[in-house]
This record gives sequence, structure tokens and C-alpha cells, in this order.
Amino acid sequence: MPEGAVRAIGRGLDGNTLFSGQVHGGVIRLGGSHGLDFHFVLVLPLKQEYLAAGPFGAIWIYWKSCCSALGYAIFLENTGERMVNVVGAVLQSLAMGPVATDTFGIEMFRPTVANSKTWSSAHWANGKVRNLKYAADPSDPTDWTEDHSGSTDGFQIDGAGVLRLSGGAPRFHLNSLKTSGTGSQFFLNTEFTAYYRHWGNTATDYGGLVVGARSGPLGHASSGGNDCDATTYYARFRNDGKWDFEKELKHPTSDYWSGGGFHTQSPLWGGARLPTRRWIGMKYLVWNRPDGKGVHLESWIDSVSGGDVTKTIWWKVGSVEDTGTFAAAPSAISGCTYTNEKAIISQGHGTFLWRTDGDTAEYKNVTLREIVPPSDPSSVLHKSARSPAGRPAVRMPAFLGNDEGVVTPDGRLVR
Repeated sequence: MPEGAVRAIGRGLDGNTLFSGQVHGGVIRLGGSHGLDFHFVLVLPLKQEYLAAGPFGAIWIYWKSCCSALGYAIFLENTGERMVNVVGAVLQSLAMGPVATDTFGIEMFRPTVANSKTWSSAHWANGKVRNLKYAADPSDPTDWTEDHSGSTDGFQIDGAGVLRLSGGAPRFHLNSLKTSGTGSQFFLNTEFTAYYRHWGNTATDYGGLVVGARSGPLGHASSGGNDCDATTYYARFRNDGKWDFEKELKHPTSDYWSGGGFHTQSPLWGGARLPTRRWIGMKYLVWNRPDGKGVHLESWIDSVSGGDVTKTIWWKVGSVEDTGTFAAAPSAISGCTYTNEKAIISQGHGTFLWRTDGDTAEYKNVTLREIVPPSDPSSVLHKSARSPAGRPAVRMPAFLGNDEGVVTPDGRLVR
């Protein structure tokens, strides 16, 4: 990379350009304002960690700076003048100080509600190898772990922090309404984080990393339950390579929403299927809009850190506002106390689940928290320039022209 001016572009809270800078001696010196009269100057030594392909068919490079354990995402792009620009989405910690992290060291996007109960998979790393089949996990301090699988090989826990699910229809439920362990927690506004990888390449298309919020503990054809209590908003990174949000009121009927709107499913991997044997992170946030007009759903992905929490970079996949236009069925619902197929799940039944189908899948670093929603209704609406939580919504720019390459630690562009 030549000495002189480049542009490092991020998004401030006002949606405007965040940084501009100079390249001198293999470092990028950045300075600017993030839109709230907060001025700073930073020097980021270019220490390359790895080159990886992200979703949406883009290529990007991950760098670590000298001064932050979190690192920065640096992207390469050519301009019409065939000059290489460094296009960056610099993490919130640059502009706003250190971020809060969960028990695994992963950033928490929203604060946790005071005195609420949090679930994590930390007890999977207690050194006890076990296989639970239609049984509770005696190592779960909350006693919320339940197996509601249709067919399963059991919950196989390696004692080092990883859960494996396999079989025809494994279903992991967190029945947080139980009081036998640390007490109950009705989950309403939530932030779910997990890392996932799967091992099959012929798995059911609608399986994959599938997570459900506001569900009833016995609402999905469970013995002694009521299918009218399903009431679930799902986030799905599907085996067929698509992403969406799925809504279910009465089990098993459902419908979905994605980047193209209602009843669409957008590609997440440039038309390819969900990668196998690769750790993929998901953040799934659900909250009631503070203006009382609906429910906000959003999903984020970390597709390149390989599950290494010191290299985690999140970017937003999509969001939707259920304001009463998101139907869960093609017509009115019968046999329940409600009939409106577009009913907003403003309360639900307080529990969480994840599932896959016809596959072997592994999970680690899982947390579920009750969160404080944003207080400003305007911050909930999806804007392309920022995330609803007020941090840059990272986007992957495509390479333009023929000068594709990487920047070496000494600042050279290698084609």
C-alpha cells in the first residue's frame, strides 16, 4: 500500500462517515468524529491474523491492533481510480470505551436486567462426559435443561464445553419456568448467543442453527402439552444456506420473513449451503418495541473467528418488526383461545429452545439473558447505516476491478 491518504470508512451514530486517515510506515492513522462531538486519534499496527470468506459472498481480512483484545475488521476495496481503500467497521470499543462481555468473554449488545437470571452453557465444561436422553442435566445449576426431541441420540456433552445433538429431530429446551434449581425466569426481551457447527452435508434444508424465543415449554407436540402454546419467534441460519425469521403460533403451522419481506428467504452464503465443520456464531435479539407497536427481531453472525472469542467480529444479518403484518398461518387459527393468524407474540410463554433436523450439530459458548430494550422507539427501526443498538452494522463490500489482494503487515498490497 502506498504512503499517503486512504479512507477508512465506518458508520457513526448519525449514519455519517466515521474515519479518515493516512498510511505511514505500515500503520493506518485514523482520526475523526463519530457524530457526537467525540474526537480521537488511533494508530492501528497492521498485524494480519487471517484471510477468510464471509457471508454474502465477500472476502475480508481480520486484523489485531496493539491496543485491543477485540481487534478490528479491515476490508479491501478498489475505487474507480484503481487506488486501494481500506474500508473498516471499527468496533464500538474504539469510540465508546470497553464493552461488557458475558461469561465466555463475548460482547453483550444490550445490558442485562437487574436481578434477572441468566443461563449459560458453562456447566458443559465441568469435566464430566455425559449423554442425556430424555433426561435432565444434573450439572445444570438452573435445572432448566429438557429434552423434547422427536427422535434423538441424546444430548452428548463432552465435559469440555461442547454439546452434540444428532438424530432425526433433536430439540433442546430451556424450561426456565421451573423453580427446582436456582429459580424461574420468564424470558421476554432476550439476547441469545451461541456458536454452532454441523457435520453433515445432506441435512434437511430447514434444519441448521435454529433458535426459538417466547415458546411454551410443552407447546410443540410434547406429551401433556398444548399445541396452542407454541408461540415462537425463530431465527434460522438454515442448512440450505438461507436465513430468515420464522413465526409459529399453533404448532406445527408457521411462516417466515427475510430480507425480501414476508414469505421470502434470503441467501446467507452467496447461494452456497451452510458450511460444515466450521464454528459459526449467532446473536439473536428479541424485544418489545418501547412504543408498544410490536416486536423487534434481529440476528447477527460471526462467520470467521472459528469460535475464538478473542477474534469475534459480529455483523448484522437482518431484522424485522412484527407490527401485526407477520402471519404465522395462511388463515384464521382454530382450536385455540386466539384466532388471529397475525397475532403479535407480545408475551408468549417465557421459554427458549434450539433444534436441528437430520444432522449432527455441536454448540458451545451459549448464553441467554433477559435484556433492557432500547428506550428510544426510533432506535428500534432498522436503518441501513447503523444497528438498532447504536453500533455500526458491519457490511461486507465486494471487491471491485481486478486488483484483488491483501495488505501485508508492512503495508504492501499483495495481488
